[in-house]
Amino acid sequence: MDFGVSTLIDFNVPFEARLDLFKSAGMKRIAISEERSLPLSQPDSLRFVKDALRKRSLSVEHVHGPISTRLDFTSSDRDIVDGTLAIHRQVVRATAELGSSMLVVHVSSYPDLEYQDLYETTKRAIGHLLDLIEYARPFGVDIVIENQPYRYRSERVIDQIIEEFPKSELKVCIDTCHIVMGNPEPLLLLENWAEYIVTTHLSDSNGLADEHLIPGSGQFPWTEGIAILKNAGRIKFLTFENSSWGAESFEPYLERTLLAGEWLCQLWEKVDAHTADVASPRIRAK
Repeated sequence: MDFGVSTLIDFNVPFEARLDLFKSAGMKRIAISEERSLPLSQPDSLRFVKDALRKRSLSVEHVHGPISTRLDFTSSDRDIVDGTLAIHRQVVRATAELGSSMLVVHVSSYPDLEYQDLYETTKRAIGHLLDLIEYARPFGVDIVIENQPYRYRSERVIDQIIEEFPKSELKVCIDTCHIVMGNPEPLLLLENWAEYIVTTHLSDSNGLADEHLIPGSGQFPWTEGIAILKNAGRIKFLTFENSSWGAESFEPYLERTLLAGEWLCQLWEKVDAHTADVASPRIRAK
């Protein structure tokens, strides 16, 4: 098993400087998280990103689509839905140009999503997501739904979408920080979704905030979680989505992320007859 990181790791570090450090760390594949200064829906930004990756021989495991309060697959407002689909169609094309086959989407960016009827909201969101899936199919891009923080109202919609979605089309990105927030049984949800999980956003949380800590720094049960993901048989690569949010020096933070990556890969290899006794590395900031 191999791992890589998302460019979300620190938006304060210039994009190409991040890529240089990823490359020097031995990474070959990363995830691209759309950022305000480099919207992939804009041709100039896409060309810049594509050229920067090509120069460093870095490939893209998946693209994380745009996040904005103007984008909402659950909305009953036709203008909002049309705008949401339009921008995501542009990013589908960008994902294909970057050589990736997965676009991870947020169903809604509203934590306290307002809805009168959960089932009507779910039905509406599924219809809009299926529209995007059909659009993406000729480009060879899969639309992958990311879970939201468990304690958020919007996550109830995600739960229902995963329950009701046509299973032949359902693909999930598991965010381990989100699943542990306010959730006393994160492994139960992970087990329920495991057969549909095709990529990861691995980070950690102390259970209250969307902290995106380095794996092993919070409350997610990694030994059991890694075993569930491996046994489900669909994950081929571990993508990290932890971030320092610019709060500390990037290079030592990346070094601790690499230690966590090696640790989780060791846990992955140890999954055999319920044995995974590899000790967590020292990854907290000194």
